[in-house]
Amino acid sequence: MDVESNSIAASRDQGIKQTRDSSLVSLHAAELLIVDADAGIREALSFLLRRNGWRCREAHDADAARSCIGDGNPGLILLDWLLPDVTGLGYLHQLKRDPKTSGIPVIIMSTRATERDKVAGLDSGADDYVLKPIASAELVSRIQAILRRVKRMGDTRGPLSVGGLTLDPASHRVLADGRTCALGPTEFKLLEYLMSDMGRVHTRQQLRHQVWTSNESVNERTVDVYVRRLRQVLQPFGYDRLVQTVHGSGYRFVDTLEE
Repeated sequence: MDVESNSIAASRDQGIKQTRDSSLVSLHAAELLIVDADAGIREALSFLLRRNGWRCREAHDADAARSCIGDGNPGLILLDWLLPDVTGLGYLHQLKRDPKTSGIPVIIMSTRATERDKVAGLDSGADDYVLKPIASAELVSRIQAILRRVKRMGDTRGPLSVGGLTLDPASHRVLADGRTCALGPTEFKLLEYLMSDMGRVHTRQQLRHQVWTSNESVNERTVDVYVRRLRQVLQPFGYDRLVQTVHGSGYRFVDTLEE
Protein backbone atom coordinates (compact mmCIF):
# COMPACT_ATOMS: atom_id res chain seq x y z
CA MET A 1 0.00 0.00 0.00
CA ASP A 2 2.93 2.36 0.67
CA VAL A 3 4.06 1.92 -2.93
CA GLU A 4 0.57 2.77 -4.11
CA SER A 5 0.35 5.86 -1.93
CA ASN A 6 3.68 7.06 -3.25
CA SER A 7 2.61 6.41 -6.84
CA ILE A 8 -0.51 8.52 -6.49
CA ALA A 9 1.01 11.15 -4.26
CA ALA A 10 3.84 11.70 -6.72
CA SER A 11 1.47 14.08 -8.47
CA ARG A 12 2.03 16.47 -5.54
CA ASP A 13 5.55 17.09 -6.77
CA GLN A 14 4.91 16.79 -10.48
CA GLY A 15 1.47 18.42 -10.71
CA ILE A 16 -0.87 17.79 -13.57
CA LYS A 17 -1.36 20.64 -15.98
CA GLN A 18 -4.96 20.63 -17.05
CA THR A 19 -6.40 22.51 -20.00
CA ARG A 20 -9.27 24.59 -18.64
CA ASP A 21 -11.55 24.70 -21.66
CA SER A 22 -15.30 24.82 -21.16
CA SER A 23 -15.84 21.10 -21.71
CA LEU A 24 -13.36 20.10 -19.00
CA VAL A 25 -14.72 22.68 -16.60
CA SER A 26 -18.17 21.12 -16.97
CA LEU A 27 -16.72 17.68 -16.32
CA HIS A 28 -15.17 18.98 -13.12
CA ALA A 29 -18.58 19.96 -11.76
CA ALA A 30 -18.96 16.34 -10.65
CA GLU A 31 -18.36 15.32 -7.05
CA LEU A 32 -16.45 12.05 -6.67
CA LEU A 33 -16.73 9.49 -3.86
CA ILE A 34 -13.61 7.56 -2.83
CA VAL A 35 -14.37 4.27 -1.04
CA ASP A 36 -11.20 2.67 0.36
CA ALA A 37 -10.31 1.28 3.78
CA ASP A 38 -6.80 2.75 3.64
CA ALA A 39 -6.80 6.34 4.93
CA GLY A 40 -3.49 7.05 3.20
CA ILE A 41 -4.86 5.99 -0.16
CA ARG A 42 -8.00 8.06 0.34
CA GLU A 43 -5.92 11.11 1.24
CA ALA A 44 -3.62 10.70 -1.76
CA LEU A 45 -6.51 10.15 -4.17
CA SER A 46 -8.42 13.09 -2.75
CA PHE A 47 -5.37 15.32 -3.16
CA LEU A 48 -4.93 14.20 -6.76
CA LEU A 49 -8.57 14.66 -7.73
CA ARG A 50 -8.98 18.00 -5.97
CA ARG A 51 -5.81 19.21 -7.69
CA ASN A 52 -7.53 18.41 -10.98
CA GLY A 53 -10.64 20.37 -10.09
CA TRP A 54 -13.04 17.77 -8.68
CA ARG A 55 -14.79 17.90 -5.33
CA CYS A 56 -14.36 14.74 -3.26
CA ARG A 57 -15.96 12.81 -0.43
CA GLU A 58 -14.36 9.84 1.33
CA ALA A 59 -15.67 6.62 2.89
CA HIS A 60 -13.72 3.85 4.61
CA ASP A 61 -16.33 1.12 4.10
CA ALA A 62 -19.67 0.37 2.44
CA ASP A 63 -21.74 1.68 5.37
CA ALA A 64 -19.92 5.01 5.28
CA ALA A 65 -20.37 5.10 1.50
CA ARG A 66 -24.13 4.57 1.89
CA SER A 67 -24.23 7.47 4.30
CA CYS A 68 -22.38 9.70 1.85
CA ILE A 69 -24.70 8.71 -0.98
CA GLY A 70 -27.67 9.40 1.27
CA ASP A 71 -26.59 13.04 1.27
CA GLY A 72 -26.67 13.09 -2.54
CA ASN A 73 -25.49 10.87 -5.37
CA PRO A 74 -21.87 11.44 -6.45
CA GLY A 75 -20.99 11.86 -10.10
CA LEU A 76 -18.63 8.86 -9.92
CA ILE A 77 -17.42 6.33 -7.34
CA LEU A 78 -13.85 5.06 -6.97
CA LEU A 79 -14.39 1.70 -5.23
CA ASP A 80 -11.68 -0.51 -3.77
CA TRP A 81 -12.08 -4.27 -4.30
CA LEU A 82 -11.20 -5.00 -0.64
CA LEU A 83 -13.43 -3.39 1.98
CA PRO A 84 -13.68 -4.36 5.67
CA ASP A 85 -17.43 -5.03 5.71
CA VAL A 86 -18.15 -6.33 2.20
CA THR A 87 -16.16 -6.91 -0.96
CA GLY A 88 -16.07 -4.11 -3.48
CA LEU A 89 -17.92 -6.32 -5.95
CA GLY A 90 -20.52 -7.14 -3.33
CA TYR A 91 -21.16 -3.46 -2.73
CA LEU A 92 -21.15 -2.81 -6.49
CA HIS A 93 -23.94 -5.39 -6.88
CA GLN A 94 -25.93 -3.53 -4.22
CA LEU A 95 -25.45 -0.23 -6.03
CA LYS A 96 -26.57 -1.64 -9.36
CA ARG A 97 -29.66 -3.34 -7.89
CA ASP A 98 -30.91 -0.07 -6.38
CA PRO A 99 -32.70 2.13 -8.96
CA LYS A 100 -31.55 5.22 -7.05
CA THR A 101 -27.85 4.39 -7.50
CA SER A 102 -27.76 2.07 -10.52
CA GLY A 103 -26.80 4.89 -12.86
CA ILE A 104 -23.76 6.08 -10.88
CA PRO A 105 -20.56 5.22 -12.79
CA VAL A 106 -18.07 3.16 -10.79
CA ILE A 107 -14.34 2.53 -11.20
CA ILE A 108 -13.04 -0.56 -9.40
CA MET A 109 -9.55 -0.23 -7.89
CA SER A 110 -7.72 -3.49 -7.27
CA THR A 111 -4.40 -5.29 -7.05
CA ARG A 112 -6.01 -8.27 -8.83
CA ALA A 113 -4.54 -8.26 -12.33
CA THR A 114 -5.94 -11.42 -13.94
CA GLU A 115 -8.27 -11.20 -16.90
CA ARG A 116 -10.89 -13.17 -14.93
CA ASP A 117 -10.90 -10.53 -12.17
CA LYS A 118 -11.17 -7.67 -14.65
CA VAL A 119 -14.03 -9.34 -16.48
CA ALA A 120 -15.76 -10.05 -13.14
CA GLY A 121 -15.54 -6.37 -12.24
CA LEU A 122 -16.84 -5.16 -15.59
CA ASP A 123 -19.59 -7.79 -15.69
CA SER A 124 -20.71 -6.67 -12.23
CA GLY A 125 -21.44 -3.23 -13.63
CA ALA A 126 -18.16 -1.35 -13.19
CA ASP A 127 -17.45 1.25 -15.85
CA ASP A 128 -13.72 0.77 -15.54
CA TYR A 129 -11.10 -1.28 -13.71
CA VAL A 130 -7.76 0.21 -12.63
CA LEU A 131 -4.85 -1.64 -11.13
CA LYS A 132 -3.00 -0.68 -7.97
CA PRO A 133 -0.53 0.95 -7.68
CA ILE A 134 -2.51 3.59 -9.54
CA ALA A 135 -0.89 5.79 -12.16
CA SER A 136 -2.08 9.34 -11.50
CA ALA A 137 -2.32 10.67 -15.04
CA GLU A 138 -4.02 7.49 -16.27
CA LEU A 139 -6.64 7.64 -13.52
CA VAL A 140 -7.46 11.27 -14.31
CA SER A 141 -7.80 10.40 -17.99
CA ARG A 142 -10.11 7.48 -17.29
CA ILE A 143 -12.33 9.55 -15.01
CA GLN A 144 -12.61 12.23 -17.69
CA ALA A 145 -13.52 9.60 -20.30
CA ILE A 146 -16.31 8.19 -18.15
CA LEU A 147 -17.72 11.61 -17.27
CA ARG A 148 -17.69 12.58 -20.94
CA ARG A 149 -19.66 9.45 -21.78
CA VAL A 150 -22.12 10.08 -18.96
CA LYS A 151 -22.55 13.68 -20.12
CA ARG A 152 -23.22 12.48 -23.67
CA MET A 153 -25.36 9.44 -22.89
CA GLY A 154 -26.46 9.85 -19.31
CA ASP A 155 -29.41 10.94 -17.28
CA THR A 156 -29.77 14.35 -18.91
CA ARG A 157 -31.18 12.67 -22.01
CA GLY A 158 -34.75 11.51 -22.21
CA PRO A 159 -35.95 7.96 -22.88
CA LEU A 160 -35.14 6.28 -26.20
CA SER A 161 -38.00 4.45 -27.88
CA VAL A 162 -38.61 2.31 -30.93
CA GLY A 163 -42.09 0.87 -31.23
CA GLY A 164 -42.80 -0.84 -27.93
CA LEU A 165 -39.15 -0.89 -26.82
CA THR A 166 -38.15 1.92 -24.44
CA LEU A 167 -34.83 2.55 -22.71
CA ASP A 168 -34.85 5.10 -19.89
CA PRO A 169 -31.36 6.26 -18.81
CA ALA A 170 -32.72 8.04 -15.72
CA SER A 171 -34.31 4.94 -14.18
CA HIS A 172 -31.85 2.56 -15.87
CA ARG A 173 -34.76 0.41 -17.12
CA VAL A 174 -35.66 -1.17 -20.44
CA LEU A 175 -39.31 -1.98 -21.18
CA ALA A 176 -40.54 -4.15 -24.04
CA ASP A 177 -44.27 -3.77 -24.62
CA GLY A 178 -44.61 -2.63 -21.02
CA ARG A 179 -42.65 -5.56 -19.58
CA THR A 180 -39.23 -5.21 -17.96
CA CYS A 181 -36.22 -6.52 -19.84
CA ALA A 182 -33.65 -7.86 -17.37
CA LEU A 183 -30.48 -6.48 -18.96
CA GLY A 184 -27.12 -6.61 -17.25
CA PRO A 185 -25.17 -3.35 -16.88
CA THR A 186 -22.98 -3.94 -19.91
CA GLU A 187 -25.88 -5.02 -22.13
CA PHE A 188 -27.75 -1.89 -21.01
CA LYS A 189 -24.85 0.36 -22.01
CA LEU A 190 -24.51 -1.46 -25.33
CA LEU A 191 -28.21 -1.06 -26.14
CA GLU A 192 -28.17 2.58 -25.04
CA TYR A 193 -25.24 3.37 -27.31
CA LEU A 194 -26.78 1.61 -30.31
CA MET A 195 -30.20 3.21 -29.80
CA SER A 196 -28.67 6.66 -29.38
CA ASP A 197 -27.43 6.58 -32.97
CA MET A 198 -30.00 4.46 -34.84
CA GLY A 199 -29.20 3.33 -38.34
CA ARG A 200 -25.49 3.99 -38.08
CA VAL A 201 -23.08 1.07 -38.39
CA HIS A 202 -20.72 0.82 -35.43
CA THR A 203 -17.54 -1.20 -35.76
CA ARG A 204 -16.52 -3.57 -32.98
CA GLN A 205 -13.60 -1.27 -32.25
CA GLN A 206 -15.95 1.69 -31.79
CA LEU A 207 -18.16 -0.33 -29.47
CA ARG A 208 -15.14 -1.37 -27.42
CA HIS A 209 -14.19 2.26 -26.85
CA GLN A 210 -17.69 3.57 -26.25
CA VAL A 211 -19.25 0.81 -24.12
CA TRP A 212 -16.16 -0.45 -22.29
CA THR A 213 -14.18 2.55 -21.06
CA SER A 214 -11.37 0.20 -20.07
CA ASN A 215 -10.98 -1.98 -23.16
CA GLU A 216 -7.55 -3.58 -22.83
CA SER A 217 -9.19 -6.86 -21.70
CA VAL A 218 -12.05 -6.60 -24.22
CA ASN A 219 -11.53 -7.97 -27.70
CA GLU A 220 -13.83 -8.18 -30.71
CA ARG A 221 -15.05 -11.61 -29.65
CA THR A 222 -16.16 -10.12 -26.33
CA VAL A 223 -18.24 -7.55 -28.22
CA ASP A 224 -19.90 -10.36 -30.19
CA VAL A 225 -20.67 -12.24 -26.96
CA TYR A 226 -22.44 -9.23 -25.44
CA VAL A 227 -24.38 -8.52 -28.62
CA ARG A 228 -25.56 -12.14 -28.50
CA ARG A 229 -26.57 -11.74 -24.84
CA LEU A 230 -28.48 -8.56 -25.68
CA ARG A 231 -30.34 -10.30 -28.47
CA GLN A 232 -31.20 -13.23 -26.21
CA VAL A 233 -32.95 -10.89 -23.76
CA LEU A 234 -34.81 -9.05 -26.53
CA GLN A 235 -35.72 -12.22 -28.47
CA PRO A 236 -38.86 -13.20 -26.48
CA PHE A 237 -40.34 -9.81 -27.37
CA GLY A 238 -39.29 -9.95 -31.03
CA TYR A 239 -36.97 -6.96 -30.75
CA ASP A 240 -33.74 -8.89 -31.24
CA ARG A 241 -34.13 -8.24 -34.97
CA LEU A 242 -33.58 -4.53 -34.35
CA VAL A 243 -29.94 -5.31 -33.57
CA GLN A 244 -28.50 -6.11 -36.97
CA THR A 245 -25.15 -7.52 -37.99
CA VAL A 246 -23.51 -5.74 -40.91
CA HIS A 247 -21.11 -8.36 -42.19
CA GLY A 248 -17.56 -7.14 -42.48
CA SER A 249 -18.37 -3.92 -40.63
CA GLY A 250 -20.09 -4.29 -37.26
CA TYR A 251 -23.55 -3.72 -35.81
CA ARG A 252 -26.39 -1.24 -36.11
CA PHE A 253 -29.76 -0.64 -34.49
CA VAL A 254 -32.69 -0.07 -36.84
CA ASP A 255 -36.04 1.57 -36.12
CA THR A 256 -38.26 -0.88 -38.01
CA LEU A 257 -38.71 -4.64 -37.90
CA GLU A 258 -37.81 -5.99 -41.30
CA GLU A 259 -39.63 -9.13 -42.33
